[in-house]
Amino acid sequence: MTEQTSTAPTASTPDHIVLLIPCPWKTMSSDALDEIFAEHWQELAHFTLSEEVTDDDFLLQGSVTFDTASEIVEPLIYVEPPLEGIENSLTMSIDPLTHAEALLLQQHQSIWRIVIPAGQKLGRRAIKRASQLMATFIEAGAIAVFAPGIMRLHSPRFVRKETMDLYNPQGMANLFVGAWHDDQWMRTRGLTAFELPEVEISVQGGMNSAYFNLMDMAANMLMQMRAFPSGSEIQMGHKIMKLTSVSDEHQHTDQEVPSNGYYGVQRLISP
Repeated sequence: MTEQTSTAPTASTPDHIVLLIPCPWKTMSSDALDEIFAEHWQELAHFTLSEEVTDDDFLLQGSVTFDTASEIVEPLIYVEPPLEGIENSLTMSIDPLTHAEALLLQQHQSIWRIVIPAGQKLGRRAIKRASQLMATFIEAGAIAVFAPGIMRLHSPRFVRKETMDLYNPQGMANLFVGAWHDDQWMRTRGLTAFELPEVEISVQGGMNSAYFNLMDMAANMLMQMRAFPSGSEIQMGHKIMKLTSVSDEHQHTDQEVPSNGYYGVQRLISP
């Protein structure tokens, strides 16, 4: 899948959450989004959209502010023309889109790009707000949510399920962390957005085992919003594994998301 510029849709810096939301309409009023957010979450958010744009490719741009005195997260919104090739992301779903949803995806009228600053400082708050915005757009009629930082397409059903409890660590991991692998190792994708190292594990014990171990690890890291120290012994099911740091020269480059591992990579090994 490519954008009009033929480059992968990523944030300008690694410590951001980026969401691409294909919609069956070109524009929607900010008042309607305000109302849907309030009805769904029982709190207030204010969407602002303007035709004064900083790039000719944008249809609209704006931001979201939340009616909380201590709020420090302010997502940015960029409304863009349809994204050619986005239907190629259909194979990137844990919970596949229905046939009707897949047809709508091919015929989408706009992409709403949401960019949310994250990092360790804003991490848990950014996750909450990103989750709320995903669900809000799905309730507004969006077709799906594509997360380019983890190369994952979330179906409406998946978004609704995983955002029912905004403080569930496994739900956080399912929405914001993915994985990729080569013949030897499987590595997380997505922890980089929170200024955390990605984690890899051998696939010799099986792909499913490697994936679930990594997602459990990612859920714990997101919950505490910090990395485990190198040398830590981690209980993984019935095994105790040791966490080590991977030097730059021994890292495997993620060709799909080059910023993956920007804050380092840790490896789980048998002690």
